[in-house]
Amino acid sequence: MSKSIAAMGCAQLENIDKYVASKRKVAAEYEEFFKNVHDIEFFVDSPNTVSNYWLNAVILKDKDAQIDFLTQTNDNGVMTRPIWELMNRLPMFENCENDGYGTSVTPVSQFYFQQAFNNVMFGNWSKIAEGYGKMVLGYFGKTPCEPDEEVKKIASEQLGLEPTTEKVVDLNDKDPSKGIEAATKRLVDAGLEVNDENIFISAACKDKGIMFLQGHGVIGVRKNEAKKEASTVAGGNEYTVKVNGKNYAVKLDGDKKATVNGKAYDIAVSEGISAAPAASGDGKPVEAPLPGNILRICVSEGDSVAEGDVILVVEAMKMETEIKAPEAGTVQSILVAQGDKVQTGQTLVTLG
Repeated sequence: MSKSIAAMGCAQLENIDKYVASKRKVAAEYEEFFKNVHDIEFFVDSPNTVSNYWLNAVILKDKDAQIDFLTQTNDNGVMTRPIWELMNRLPMFENCENDGYGTSVTPVSQFYFQQAFNNVMFGNWSKIAEGYGKMVLGYFGKTPCEPDEEVKKIASEQLGLEPTTEKVVDLNDKDPSKGIEAATKRLVDAGLEVNDENIFISAACKDKGIMFLQGHGVIGVRKNEAKKEASTVAGGNEYTVKVNGKNYAVKLDGDKKATVNGKAYDIAVSEGISAAPAASGDGKPVEAPLPGNILRICVSEGDSVAEGDVILVVEAMKMETEIKAPEAGTVQSILVAQGDKVQTGQTLVTLG
């Protein structure tokens, strides 16, 4: 755990009693509400236990009652969902003995999912997720049991890391990509103001923090957001542009700025065609293997790359996926920008 994340955790712990009291107050109101409702039992903590009521749950008599309850509550603005399957029954945990039975709470539960996803998408152990691989190699501390030697070998080869028993705090202190100096350099390289708040954001979130400070971060909060219909009226400055069947909301602000699906771009408009870009069909297309966001672009147009060189990094489901050159060549065109959302099969780069 990095020092910045540890500091955030300590700050949250200072308010833990207040958070738990608030959760238990809400649970008590639910319990009172369902007390006299037929065939619905509110799930309360067991004797001699004190639940934090992270989630509130009800028990229904059968599947039909569950479907009816889910329909009525969600239709009336109360978000509910079925309870999940017990973790020991999930396919992603079938091979827990291979990784040393890492404790399945955040972030290890995410490591399990990421590796299960990779096993399905690319074949068993063909692609080791970074977090999962570091866990079995000891970079997050010692697992309760010793991980499978073959899995450790595969993780070591793919990640280029040796197994370790060194303390995590010592590993973090020696990591040049962590700490105030590294965080400050990211800010300076991006032309951002260096202050305590920005250093904290850069240290805690790295590339995503820099994107946020540059105004390219995606805010996922949609509470009470009014639905906006893109204008299709000819002659205005707002348009709906359809490309290969996909709609783009485009707003022009003079001939200097354009906003596409909420993201601002600098533009220049002139009459005629001064230089036609190379057609994507002229080069080897490099496609996205999964949907996600473009986190980093590691090359520029005109760069020479060797087979296997990393050209982009896509982030999806809290996991970074490196997109590598399928063959040696020259970067002919880059068809995406940092922060863009991409879909499976979308062409990201062409190589000539």
